[in-house]
Amino acid sequence: MHTTSTRATMFTQVTMGLAFSIAAFAGTVVTTAVAGAEPDSDLPVIADVDPADYAQPGIDDYYWWTNPDGRACAASSTGVYCSVIFPDGTPEVSTDGFSGPPNSIRLTVDGTEARIGESGRPGAPALEAGYRIQFGDLSCTAAADGVACEGPGGGFSFLGGVLTRYGTEISAN
Repeated sequence: MHTTSTRATMFTQVTMGLAFSIAAFAGTVVTTAVAGAEPDSDLPVIADVDPADYAQPGIDDYYWWTNPDGRACAASSTGVYCSVIFPDGTPEVSTDGFSGPPNSIRLTVDGTEARIGESGRPGAPALEAGYRIQFGDLSCTAAADGVACEGPGGGFSFLGGVLTRYGTEISAN
């Protein structure tokens, strides 16, 4: 058994006899694996979706969805972008000709970046809680109260209105 103490668990999945719990807090990802674990009705099972079901009509390499909390995310070859609320006191950023408090986060294979983003068009399909969408090395999993996204350079969660980032933070300025 490999375990590291955690304060909060985001997701648990039972796969091939191993139970995996993933938690993100204070800049650290904690994974717990327990050999011989049996599926348990109390543990959510994460299922993958086909990204093609979330493709934006008429635009190549662009996918979009809403999370159970009603916030939108989009993905393309440049990364995953999600609408989030940053904590009070977060420094202003300048991205794509806009300057001010960040209102979205971008995840790339290198890490996360605070950004200013425009809202997407209404009508994005829902990514239901317990489902994961993957784009190469990046993935996002919807939870009942938000979303968690991860990649090789880091990730973030926006759960219950609280943003948590871990790994490399890329400067937007």
